[in-house]
Amino acid sequence: MGLDISFLPISHLASLPLSYEWDDWDPYEVVGEADDELVDRLAGLSFRAIVSFAIGCAEWVICRFGRVSKDPVPLQYLEACWAYIMSDGFEAPPEMEDEDWKGNVRGAINLALMTVLNTIYGIEDESPEPEAAFIDKVALHVLNADPLYIAWREKVFQRLEKLYPRAKRNLLGSPIPREIINPEITVTLEEADAMVDAFLKKIEKESNQFLNSTDEQ
Repeated sequence: MGLDISFLPISHLASLPLSYEWDDWDPYEVVGEADDELVDRLAGLSFRAIVSFAIGCAEWVICRFGRVSKDPVPLQYLEACWAYIMSDGFEAPPEMEDEDWKGNVRGAINLALMTVLNTIYGIEDESPEPEAAFIDKVALHVLNADPLYIAWREKVFQRLEKLYPRAKRNLLGSPIPREIINPEITVTLEEADAMVDAFLKKIEKESNQFLNSTDEQ
């Protein structure tokens, strides 16, 4: 299937100059720390909503490099993350090999992907918020705080806050369709399960090395 990112402003993002600072040795130094206010705001969302937000941010990062990187691996990785957070039938993807992902393009992509994975890992400790907030910093850094990204972030956040607030009895929350990160598509709780099922049915495991089934599927 592959992820459809056509709803993102691809041409605009691809035209952005690669003018941001980068350091493979310590990318955290140049990206900066997660925003505390965003961490607090994320704490009001279900764990699945937090991961969905993080994956959405990563999709912007990957789309930003569409002009200089045609590698299909990053979107395959995120497809596996979506499958994992939607269903118990898939494993979380493994960590990437850092040595294969260096430089201001591949290094930035790798940081985004690994931060999504760390957000998923954060669910076990009931603290995925800091990692999700950090991936927003990654996106802001490589996108040079592009206004289109900032507007998208707020629209998606408001949708998640409305539809998927955190409940003490169910911190993980219900599965969330990928359409939630596309503000052009209306998502209702009544339609969400059908959207999730449609996504999972379209997955082609044989064409994505990161899609590994669990025994529960």
